[in-house]
Amino acid sequence: MSYLIVTLFFVLTFTSLRISLYLSINDNGRIILSPVLLFTLLQTFMVNLGLLLTIIDDQNLYYKYLIILLSTFFFNLGALFVNKKKYNYTISNNTLSKQNKAILFIGFVLVCILLNYLLKDLLIGFFHFFSELISGNLISAISILAESRRTFSFSSGSTGIITEVKNIILVFLTIYIVASNFKWYLKLLVVIIASFFLLSSGQRWPLFEALLVYFIFITYSKNIKFNFKRIFSLSILIYFILFLTSYFQARFEMSDNFSDNIMMNIKSINYRLFVSQNMTTSYVFNLIPETLDYGMGSYIFQDFSTLLPGHQEGFSSFIYRITHSGKPGSASFSTLTLFFADFGVFGMFISFFYGLSLQYYCNLIFSKSISLHRLIFHSFVVLAVSTTSLGSLAGIVTHGLLSGFLMFYLCKLVLIKNKSFKITNN
Repeated sequence: MSYLIVTLFFVLTFTSLRISLYLSINDNGRIILSPVLLFTLLQTFMVNLGLLLTIIDDQNLYYKYLIILLSTFFFNLGALFVNKKKYNYTISNNTLSKQNKAILFIGFVLVCILLNYLLKDLLIGFFHFFSELISGNLISAISILAESRRTFSFSSGSTGIITEVKNIILVFLTIYIVASNFKWYLKLLVVIIASFFLLSSGQRWPLFEALLVYFIFITYSKNIKFNFKRIFSLSILIYFILFLTSYFQARFEMSDNFSDNIMMNIKSINYRLFVSQNMTTSYVFNLIPETLDYGMGSYIFQDFSTLLPGHQEGFSSFIYRITHSGKPGSASFSTLTLFFADFGVFGMFISFFYGLSLQYYCNLIFSKSISLHRLIFHSFVVLAVSTTSLGSLAGIVTHGLLSGFLMFYLCKLVLIKNKSFKITNN
């Protein structure tokens, strides 16, 4: 039985990846990071693979795991049903006028001033972190950063607003400036300032997501072809960034032995990447339908209820509470797991329509005129959609849909039409 489920994993995974790659590659071999491709990659390597290793010795969960594998496959079938609209364009020139450059830079400065006011206490703590780090007091520096993370996550009453401004609006303007004809030293200064604000809350994921958004943007805006060597190099770089940012916000007790700290951090990263992402799915497998009934849509509604004013218990918090003796908390989960929790085997068909809608969106957004702010907005949407493979379906809204669209529309309104902006059809 174990052999059969492993075989099905490889067959369905290969087929799913092949479909998503077909939908994201052009005739000239150029790959774009479409939401379908990125969702499938994250679902496969950060959920399905880890989940297989988790349940390999529990045959009672094989049937439920097979539903998740088939949901991944049906997700891609839905996208294939719409088929792809070829994207063969690159930005050959983005020379902004002086007026547009001034508008963008002033906007960036105003956002920084706003963040400086909203994050003043955290910024003081972040300066203390650097002071301790330069002094060689690593344990104290990590302690300060951990306290910043707790303060931001649990003590601030406006965390949601700050997150939208810091992680989306600031990053949107940063990418626009970096992709335009500003002086190199201004670009470097903007990137340093943006990185400082992103890391000030003691979290690593805002910086990682900002880099991912920029990388998605690059695949659409430039003619880049990937090979195994380039993919391997990028993977090593991403892992190194995760290691470095994790080391300074480690969740384990640091020791005075440097090599021990390195090994503990590597184990921590591997756990976060390949184990913790499928924990909630394991909980759901053990609870539904034996202990809890299928939600029939109520769990999806519970997930979106967190967007409403006041305290709302989301789906992951609900599952965490009943599996941890009533303790508050949350754990990452896949949207495909949410579909299973609500509809069981019929969750595969919901996944089909989810993939269909994403591919339809991709075809639609580029059916109109292409602009730099449209590409940046789309890059945020790709990130928001693809990360639903690891978390909340409602995260599409908070990870860029609303704030990203706001910035897209503002740029459309206030920026003077750029006559120097050129699109090359490859």
